[in-house]
Amino acid sequence: HIRPVKRNIPNVYNALDSEMRSELLRVLRESDSDESVKAIVITGTGPAFASGENLHDLMRYYKVGARPNFRKILVEEYHPILMAIRDCRKPVIAAVNGVAAGAGMSIALACDYKIASEDASFITAFIKIGLIPDTGMCFYLPRIVGLSRALELMLLSDRISAHKAKELGIVNEVVPSLEFRTRVEVVARRFAELPPLGFMYTKRVINESLNLDLAKSLELEADMQHLVGNTDDHLEGVTAFVEKRKPVFKGR
Repeated sequence: HIRPVKRNIPNVYNALDSEMRSELLRVLRESDSDESVKAIVITGTGPAFASGENLHDLMRYYKVGARPNFRKILVEEYHPILMAIRDCRKPVIAAVNGVAAGAGMSIALACDYKIASEDASFITAFIKIGLIPDTGMCFYLPRIVGLSRALELMLLSDRISAHKAKELGIVNEVVPSLEFRTRVEVVARRFAELPPLGFMYTKRVINESLNLDLAKSLELEADMQHLVGNTDDHLEGVTAFVEKRKPVFKGR
């Protein structure tokens, strides 16, 4: 089945407080280990997908002359979410229903597929409050849009529309708002029907190849192809093609 992960705190634009970060990580890990879950959809409700850190929480520190431990928060609460998305054996889909700002945008960037409502918008936001981009934005955004565009988006921090985000490659598709939830369901089911091992190892090879030279990337491809080429799913795929029927993949 499809596992939805919804954020619903509209009065703070689904800001990622500590409780929400913990819940998101828990659901990602549970879904990854639950064999009945075939795809995960991260989305929001109301006008926002996620707006990053709750600045009202930060002000509680500042009003008493204290400072939060940013490194501790990032390493212990945000980084595990990013790693859980990257290492997840199931497709993780960002269904961006509204504003994706700061760390909320970062989490969307980390997902395997991004579908946006035409009402969605994106803003890096960090520089506007004197911070640097975090939660993986410095890793993902230049790889998606190129160095020059990434610097522009992160330093000038202009809000961009869903259609502009698609033009830049930040999202895969943009859908009219009235059709958004239906389209998300269709996309999620398409991903859920992929051969689980084929998906898992394709994602792994792509992620690992980002840090490899060509020769090592080719070696990794060969190793993983040998692995999946000896699975029941590969045999089922070839047999179904020859028999002109839809394959039934079982992750074996």
